[in-house]
Amino acid sequence: MTCARYEIVVRGRLSPRLARLLEGFEPGPVAHGTTSFVGWVRDQAALQGALHRIAEFGLELVSVTAHPA
Repeated sequence: MTCARYEIVVRGRLSPRLARLLEGFEPGPVAHGTTSFVGWVRDQAALQGALHRIAEFGLELVSVTAHPA
């Protein structure tokens, strides 16, 4: 797999500290009670790691969207 750009959306507004919890992702706009993260993922293991990190912090996952490079 080649690098792909992903948007991960979680429920809630995150503090600036928590918004930096996903390495390689930048926090995006907060809208309608959700926070988005956008970043490049090098492989499926990296994506699974990011999703695991979200679960570790007890955040509710809303969506994961792959965007064509």
